[in-house]
Amino acid sequence: MEKKILSISLSMVFICLLLIATGVKAQTAGTLTFNVTPTTHSGSYSAKHFIAVWVENSSGGFIKTRTRLGSSGNSNSHLIAWKAKSASSVVDATTGATLNTYGALSYTWLANDLTGSAPYAIVPDGYYRISIECAWDDSMTLGTGRDSTSVVFYKGPSPVSFNPPSVTNFGSMSINWVPQGVDVPEFTNTNDIKVYPNPTNGSININLTNECVGSVIKVENMLGQTVYLENVEQINSGIKTIDLGNNPNGIYFVTIQNKDSKLQYKVLLNH
Repeated sequence: MEKKILSISLSMVFICLLLIATGVKAQTAGTLTFNVTPTTHSGSYSAKHFIAVWVENSSGGFIKTRTRLGSSGNSNSHLIAWKAKSASSVVDATTGATLNTYGALSYTWLANDLTGSAPYAIVPDGYYRISIECAWDDSMTLGTGRDSTSVVFYKGPSPVSFNPPSVTNFGSMSINWVPQGVDVPEFTNTNDIKVYPNPTNGSININLTNECVGSVIKVENMLGQTVYLENVEQINSGIKTIDLGNNPNGIYFVTIQNKDSKLQYKVLLNH
């Protein structure tokens, strides 16, 4: 019996080492929701415009189109960035006519790729980029006839929710990643404590109130490792600045806790 148990243990160790050596990663299933509102333009066709939304990996490799709106011939010629990435692939994507009005848009991605056939393969956990392109004029000049932007997020076993800052031609963006079988925890901010900017390229600011005296501020990475820890003994300016610039890009959890309550925020570091 002991030899059998030892044999099984050695086999498990070998399998683990093999997975590490071959670079096999977890493949968490879930749903990503991406919201955006393109800026209104008149263009060559009044309010008509083309839209494409697609997913890339951390290296910029094409994963999957989520939508391409506009007749195939015109959208393929106007949505230059999308066509270059996708080679016009619209597998499992929403397609349709040219949009006639501007407004809030919402798209989802089930964390899968375009290979094989439905239900398709779940992609490995890691950083992914949600890209969107809008074209509204025959000139197709970047910034005046069309424009595109991207948002980076981490797909993994933990929920992710944040609002990227608005950029030229794209506003009201939000990212919400919900792993399968995981509920997004909600924390009620009763003391108007805010953590910003989010995403950040280095430092974050925390608005502290008098109720924060005696609390603990802790920042952890996705592995649960503490990268910052402080006991708040007094409030000076009311704003605490924490430098995360020496840490790698990723999602960080900012926790503010005292004996009565606990507040937690997710912050994306991308520098």
